[in-house]
Amino acid sequence: MGSRKILYVDMDNVLVDFESGIARLPAEIVQSFEGRLDEVPDIFSMMRPIDGAIEHAGALEAQPSGTLRLNMALGAARMLLEPLLLQYLRRYPAMALEIVTEGALVDVIGQGFDAGFRDGGGNNVG
Repeated sequence: MGSRKILYVDMDNVLVDFESGIARLPAEIVQSFEGRLDEVPDIFSMMRPIDGAIEHAGALEAQPSGTLRLNMALGAARMLLEPLLLQYLRRYPAMALEIVTEGALVDVIGQGFDAGFRDGGGNNVG
């Protein structure tokens, strides 16, 4: 299946209480790292976890839900993604897919899509 990519997400004040780590620092350290407190050595180990946050974050990973909006050429939808998208929906039944196929290049972000598929030259694939 190949190597998997890892996505790291900064979750300050979601999993840990950032302020609780700052409160444990001496005043001179706070002053010397003003505006960049996340660079204080070992600051993250000083932070208090938010009750239940890790369990809830894990539940989100296991149970994705919502709508994934994709924009692509019809050929790309048929040739490249159809098997992957069907497998995705079987794996995550609470997800819905909205696929818009069109020949024109569009502003995928401006039109609210989560992703768009084009070839390296900026053209639609397929």
